[in-house]
Amino acid sequence: MISLTNTIRWRLINRISVWGLGFGVWSLEFGVWSLELFKKWVKIKQKYNQILIPDTKYLILEL
Repeated sequence: MISLTNTIRWRLINRISVWGLGFGVWSLEFGVWSLELFKKWVKIKQKYNQILIPDTKYLILEL
């Protein structure tokens, strides 16, 4: 009886650790994805800033 409860306990611990490992891998993938998205956003923002900065300079000159 004791060995049966121990095996059930170890199976539960193993299952929880596998779930934790899977969640860790998933969160790592999500972190990498969000970092890539942030890099793309920064590149797009830099492009828009390069386009918008000359326009604002001309607007200041016109004022």
